[in-house]
Amino acid sequence: MSVLLARAGLEYRGGFAELPGGLRVHYLDYGPESATRDGPVELTGAPDVETPAVLLVHGAGAGGAIWYRQIAALSKQFRVIAPDSPLFGLSTQTVLRGPQDTVARPCFEDFTTAYLTAFMDALGLKQVMLTGLSAGGFAGIFMALRRPERVSKLALLDAMGLGRDLPWAMRLLATPGAGYFLSRPGKRAHDLFFSTLEVAHPDGPDAEAYKRYAYEVVRNDGHARGLRLSAPALADLGGQRRVITAGELASVRAPTLIIWGEKDRFFPVSHARRAWSGIPGSTLHILPGAGHVTPWDEPERVSELLAGFFGSP
Repeated sequence: MSVLLARAGLEYRGGFAELPGGLRVHYLDYGPESATRDGPVELTGAPDVETPAVLLVHGAGAGGAIWYRQIAALSKQFRVIAPDSPLFGLSTQTVLRGPQDTVARPCFEDFTTAYLTAFMDALGLKQVMLTGLSAGGFAGIFMALRRPERVSKLALLDAMGLGRDLPWAMRLLATPGAGYFLSRPGKRAHDLFFSTLEVAHPDGPDAEAYKRYAYEVVRNDGHARGLRLSAPALADLGGQRRVITAGELASVRAPTLIIWGEKDRFFPVSHARRAWSGIPGSTLHILPGAGHVTPWDEPERVSELLAGFFGSP
């Protein structure tokens, strides 16, 4: 992680938040509100922060450090917080399901809404400008729906939940047999997934540091089991399990920016257009040279769009 952060000129600034249910969440924290921090801290509570912060929520892989280029750009103007969602990064390796759910049928939106709310409470954040990539975008939509007072602006990057389309590798991950093997990829298979499905430009100057960081996450104790048991929350053999309804999209009241890679092999551009037509007043930017992980493929453009959106009235 530190090697990847250094590629953007960042020193490590982060800590751990202790949340209900035994969740221990690691996060990165940069910008004006965290300028005096020199290293990791243990947080179980913090003073209220009146100025909305930017909360960067990654998808179903790696951890908060994938936002390293956006952190470097946005932290010049905003407080920027990038947590490792539970099951990823340095956070608790846990099965993603709500308190009333079984392992067989976990409820991802319940889990993520509760987790993000508890995380914000632990850091004393009354409200955030929330940016979500992929599964993080799905979580962001449900935060905006269920806790609208906590989300002042919403940015969706190649968000999950807008249609059934999904690569077969992810559908098979949710099956008992294939899921066991797919949740334990070797380094070569992991790198192949990155270059063929996640990004359009796999040979950037930071590629080795990025891939090493992402691979270290899958080797964490308990990660493979947690990923395998959590996969049914996201998918089945038919594709994405939970498709956000037209009524739910129409109920999003936060100003919304949508960014999508034209070459996204996970979720086609038609998903972006559905979000744009369904969320009142939303703005859509399709990036011609980008795949699914737009912050990697077009880091400067993504950072520029986010900064302009968050800095506008």
